[in-house]
Amino acid sequence: MGTFDQIVESVGFYDIANSNPLLQKMSKYSGAIGFLNQILGLLVFVLASISTLLIYSLLMNSTETKIFDTGVMRMLGLN
Repeated sequence: MGTFDQIVESVGFYDIANSNPLLQKMSKYSGAIGFLNQILGLLVFVLASISTLLIYSLLMNSTETKIFDTGVMRMLGLN
């Protein structure tokens, strides 16, 4: 018995074997879960991009309308 084994035994840490049958059965689906995770991530990215473009276009439309209205008012001589 080596010095490391004596230290581990004196501390009270013992190697315990643990098995989870449900986790072992699910491990064969890890590839499909990873694929679905990538698809979901891509979908979230696309939706976030579309949302950003929508908000940008709405703000630009509002700005262009305001600029046009200001231009018409100045053309008519109003402040």
